[in-house]
Amino acid sequence: MKKAKYKIAGMHCDACAALIQSGLRDKAGMADAKVSRESSRASVIFDEQKITELEIAELIGGIGDYSAELEREDFAGEKADSLGRAAKDSPPTKKLSADIDDSSSVKRLPTGLIVLMTGSLMLNLYFLAKTPLSSVAEQKAETGQEATESNLPSAGNNQAIPSVLPLQNFQITGEDHIRGNFSAPVTLVEFSDFQCPFCERIGPTVNKILNDYPDEVRLVYKNFPLSFHQYGQQAAEASECASEQGKFWEYHDKLFANQSDFSVENFKKWAKDLNLDSGKFNLCLDSGKYSGKVKSDFDEGTRKGVNGTPTIFVNGQAVVGAQPFEVFKRAIDGALAEKR
Repeated sequence: MKKAKYKIAGMHCDACAALIQSGLRDKAGMADAKVSRESSRASVIFDEQKITELEIAELIGGIGDYSAELEREDFAGEKADSLGRAAKDSPPTKKLSADIDDSSSVKRLPTGLIVLMTGSLMLNLYFLAKTPLSSVAEQKAETGQEATESNLPSAGNNQAIPSVLPLQNFQITGEDHIRGNFSAPVTLVEFSDFQCPFCERIGPTVNKILNDYPDEVRLVYKNFPLSFHQYGQQAAEASECASEQGKFWEYHDKLFANQSDFSVENFKKWAKDLNLDSGKFNLCLDSGKYSGKVKSDFDEGTRKGVNGTPTIFVNGQAVVGAQPFEVFKRAIDGALAEKR
């Protein structure tokens, strides 16, 4: 058995540390793991016959937008009974870094749907706390080797990307939060969390889609607040209170632009900044008036198979994670080709 310590860059929350720790412990060959947000380090005990140091570093990076630098200590035939105990005669410290590529990992199938079970899936997607990261890793392994965008189906090509979600149908009405041409032939239904960093990251991509396809694409926003985000639920409810006064999208943009400053006080301040009726907004938020509506969105996403954010359905076909514009373009062009 070996013990190793990894310094993790980019880990800024307790939930992030918990996700990394869970992912490490669930990996075959790992005897134990502890992750500390305060020290930005992971301490692991592992079987070097089953998993390598580089694979552990890649696993850490793959769980989130992190890079891992390894400082290794070897156990000289000694059983590790404490992660806090260091071997006295360990070899000189070795350095190793692993930065996870943000490219998609896809594989063609003759039939199927367009859910991206990608090599960067865990990098680009925030999962529900109840979803074991080991199951995600297993799904990733089942898709085969990692590939590049060139493996994506071309427009009009019915070959598909590996999927665990069936094609979904959505009933869109004027009550939904819609951006773009209401009668557009292609609908993007986005399940998102205002406190999810990857949801913020995908914003420019979605805006580019709407700019490049002004008549062909419409966006429908659905709230899917994750349980481990302190203000996810309240931010979603605040957006609905803003919608009540006709400013959902303005408030939506305000939330994502100020993601690091979430608090109930600021939710109310931003409403005032947007010239909303403060008294009406504050009463709406404090009363939890739209908690049921947010739950309805969440429940719908769960029924559709959503288990993390962002998940965007392109005419019912799911694209999972903060994927690059080219991935969505290929999916949209394919959907438009089917309409012709």
